[in-house]
Amino acid sequence: MAQVAEEENMFSLPNIVKMNKSAKREADFYRRMPADRLVRCGFCEREVPRGEAEIEAFYDSLSPGKKGHVITCQECRDEGKPEDGESYFRCVGCDKLHVVNYSWEIYMKESGDGPMCIPCYRESVLGIGENWLRTAEEIRALVPAQVHHLGCIGNEYPMPKGVKSFRAVGEYEREGYDFYSRMDGGGWGGDPTAEMRACALAAFRFYGEVHVACMEAGQFQAYADVLVKLASRRKVPLDVFPEEIAIGLREHEQAA
Repeated sequence: MAQVAEEENMFSLPNIVKMNKSAKREADFYRRMPADRLVRCGFCEREVPRGEAEIEAFYDSLSPGKKGHVITCQECRDEGKPEDGESYFRCVGCDKLHVVNYSWEIYMKESGDGPMCIPCYRESVLGIGENWLRTAEEIRALVPAQVHHLGCIGNEYPMPKGVKSFRAVGEYEREGYDFYSRMDGGGWGGDPTAEMRACALAAFRFYGEVHVACMEAGQFQAYADVLVKLASRRKVPLDVFPEEIAIGLREHEQAA
């Protein structure tokens, strides 16, 4: 677990703005430090000359920018640290050293090529055409197993260019089109599938390509966020929707 300010505990997130500023000061400090000055390894806690240690900035999946620096002696580097996957990992997407977690959430996603930070994993998933739903039939057949985990609490990274959250776009902006459920062993608790499909169909009414993603909302909680491709904007006739969905969409449009 990454070292954070003392006031943080295992169920809270760090002050990201404070960490960004602190990391910049640290970078300047280490850059000016004489090579013979002793520094402490962050793993074995041995003191070694600055010139013999590796000092590398680390990042997280909450926001862009360095969050701090990791000091590693040669002996610990030979053991695979700092990127051994216990406290830190190197993302195969951006090649940056990332913290695994601060509390209970995990910022490391496994891909076929190796570990990825959440922002790179999100771009990878959304860059695959097969992960986008393009027909009402595909949406009606959507099951939770198809939903990718693309976000975490406090995430401030922007969506990939040309992709927006449907809630943020404007149409059908109301809580009824989001759903919350408790995670149960990696699956979805309760039966939110119908609401998940309804939300995706509402987005499909105005966009030809939609994607349902899982976003963390709190400890053991998650919600589905429907993403849309702005370039696919259009308006689909209501008669292509199931009757029960079309009635709900028509009523909402008339009330808007």
